Amino acid sequence: MFVKSRSYWASRTSAWALATAMIIGSVSCVGADDGKRTYHIEAKSTAAALNEYARQAGVAIMFDFGEANKTTAPALNGSYTRKEALGALLANTRFVIASEVDGAIYLKVSERQGGGNTPVAVEAEPTEVVVTGTRLRNAAPASPVTLITRKDIERSGYSNAGDLARSIPQSFAGGQNPGVMQTPVEQNNNSFNSSTLNLRGLGTDANLVLVNGHRLASDGPFGGSDISGLPLGALERVEIIADGASALYGSDAVAGVANFITRKDYSGVQLGARIGGATQGGGFEQVYNVLAGHTWTGGHLLANVEYGKQDEILTTDREVTASAAPFNTLLRPTERKSLFVNIGQDITERLTFNADAYVSQHESDVKIQFFKTDQRIAGQNGSRSYMIAPGLTYRAGGDWTITADATISRGYGYYRYSPQTSAPYKDMFRSLLKSGEISGNGTLLALPGGPLKLAIGVGYRDEHYRKSSMGSPLVDQFRRNVTFAYAEALVPLVSPSDTRTGLNRLDFSVATRVEDYDRYDRTSTYKYGVRYQPVPGVIVRGTLGTSFKAPGLSELAQPFNAILYNAQVMGSTTPGVAMLLVGGNPDLKPEHAKTWTVGVDWSPELWAGSRLSVTRFNIAYRDRVLAPVTPFTQALSNPYFASFVVLAPTPQQQTTATAGARRIANFSGQTYNPATLLALVDDRKLNVSRQEIDGIDLAIRGPVELPTGDLDLFASATWLKVVQQTIASMPPQTLTGKVFNAPKVRARAGATWSVGSIVTTGIVNYLSSATDTYVTPERTVASWTTVDLTIAYRLAGEGMFSDIDLTLAVQNFFDADPPYAYGPGRTQEGINFDSANTSAIGRFVSIGLKKRF
Repeated sequence: MFVKSRSYWASRTSAWALATAMIIGSVSCVGADDGKRTYHIEAKSTAAALNEYARQAGVAIMFDFGEANKTTAPALNGSYTRKEALGALLANTRFVIASEVDGAIYLKVSERQGGGNTPVAVEAEPTEVVVTGTRLRNAAPASPVTLITRKDIERSGYSNAGDLARSIPQSFAGGQNPGVMQTPVEQNNNSFNSSTLNLRGLGTDANLVLVNGHRLASDGPFGGSDISGLPLGALERVEIIADGASALYGSDAVAGVANFITRKDYSGVQLGARIGGATQGGGFEQVYNVLAGHTWTGGHLLANVEYGKQDEILTTDREVTASAAPFNTLLRPTERKSLFVNIGQDITERLTFNADAYVSQHESDVKIQFFKTDQRIAGQNGSRSYMIAPGLTYRAGGDWTITADATISRGYGYYRYSPQTSAPYKDMFRSLLKSGEISGNGTLLALPGGPLKLAIGVGYRDEHYRKSSMGSPLVDQFRRNVTFAYAEALVPLVSPSDTRTGLNRLDFSVATRVEDYDRYDRTSTYKYGVRYQPVPGVIVRGTLGTSFKAPGLSELAQPFNAILYNAQVMGSTTPGVAMLLVGGNPDLKPEHAKTWTVGVDWSPELWAGSRLSVTRFNIAYRDRVLAPVTPFTQALSNPYFASFVVLAPTPQQQTTATAGARRIANFSGQTYNPATLLALVDDRKLNVSRQEIDGIDLAIRGPVELPTGDLDLFASATWLKVVQQTIASMPPQTLTGKVFNAPKVRARAGATWSVGSIVTTGIVNYLSSATDTYVTPERTVASWTTVDLTIAYRLAGEGMFSDIDLTLAVQNFFDADPPYAYGPGRTQEGINFDSANTSAIGRFVSIGLKKRF
């Protein structure tokens, strides 16, 4: 479920697109459906069951959420009409059908105590809306959605949200993530030991992280939000859209969006504890949390507090890294704390208040010695985040709601290092985000095929970035603000019918958004979506749209420096001095992308409850920001960099180029003479790079009934190809499948076996082979396969021994070492594996206990 948008529609292109959609929607469509269809709904709370019913029936339902959480709906498996299926789910509740208008069903609480199979019709008084995706209520998205459910979270065996998000094949573990060592790829280095999302390997700054629909601020210069403190116990589910979503959410949503959605229906208190460690030694982990919640008619309160600590693992603790310099941390010792609170309350029959509050902190130590002959560097790093997001929702006439939201989020990251031979230093990075939005959502008009739904909104966002260094009066900072507007519409072209073969259902959606920054030109994006259901159980979907990413505030704020080198260091065959300009650029423009997806979802009737999904995706990403002369040691020898080189620059050209430079440093070992400078190389960040991202996602899931218990099978895989052209004069190069970059193929498959009170889950993780390009000739790095195992057991005791869950989790069950790679050892001696994709921790065993009151 995606919480309401932070955007609003306005622009001539967007208006044309929306008008076109409305005109198309006005054509003659096919009427409603009264036939039977097959339903598969597990026994669960009535609220959750109605959510699932709405998805499978393809209808919108409005009901009192608090009331629905008081009862349990029975399992529903078989062929029913919509009315029969709803009647069975509501048989033991006080709900009755208030009315059914334009394909939306309104439920009302009556004084009955349950009993009949058919709810009684009375006047409408809707109080709650089931949201099944996108920003439009009760509209399934055309984009591919990866859903991590509460059940998946409990069976995963993970202790934090970062590991959970990185487990899906669409995610890349490089960048600001634990375990990543020194790499020559700047954006894939680990500076703060945070946990960030990196879909498709496009960088943490090309992903948008939401908590109940609210943006989290980044915690450093790479644009990633730390998700390590998000409470697993409080999460209801995680929805990840690996598709361009700027038309819905604005800047940064190029690779996709992850929305961490918390529980609102939990009543009681849960105490949790987890301890574990690596069987090869080190890494002892302890996590403690308290989850408390309460629901009442018209309101709810949820709070989660968590503390976690993990000991270090040194390179000397592992045979595969024994040849590294001894003063090195393989896994940094970390301490983290977090608090999350969510509250909701009906103020009147039509007005509801809701608020999220979140604060987290983690601190780590690190020891670095790149080579045995190098100096030792001891350091500390960490991040802190907080978010406060209050909102009001007003239920207007019909099914319309008007929402006013505000968000204040702050991220802080730092690293402090103490080299042996120089003074210690500390860099601190702060990001502050403030936003507000007013939006509306409801049915615009009734069409023959169903209701035409519309979501609109306007908003404002203020962003501020600041970097400071210990002992320095200099501060790098940048501030910008943006007003935005959006609209999204769903046009039902053909209404649902299980008896109309070849044209069961057809929906068209369009979204558009305008963001008007105070620093550069207005940016407009769009997204079209189609969902076509030829027969029951088969959905063909597709999207086409544009996305953008505003330049990183750190890239805009960073000053540039002029550095003098011996020209031969930069590739010259002529002795002398050359000047290199490096740093940020306040004139950077937004990055842009065109995206499309085509996919099929199939739920075969012969395998009840199963689902097969395949998606082809493409992202054409242009104007990416990077330092164009990479590596700069080839600046004067590689003809591809000629456009960034000025040979024999005049003194006036040098003066103009260095105007505004923070400093001019001379590392050439020679006296600087402007009259004899051999070359001037401009390696400041520019909008120059292009990327073509292409791939296929596969997913399958389905239950199998066995005499000895129930088996749930699942598998997912991603084939990915990322081709980058750094500058127009250079040939494109494939990044995927090379060390320190995203793999070509990543897959995950497993099964969950449930027998009585014991639930066992086994998962096989696969990473395809890679090419080590940091050696000559290039070498192949072997594929990597690991196995995870989780066993959960619910005690059948009474009193204090009731409602107790015990969990045994084993990551890397067979203790597989990472594949050997020679190239990474050239960056850090003895680290001969790709730490951006694999791990040398080995088998990790943990035991967890949860007690509910």
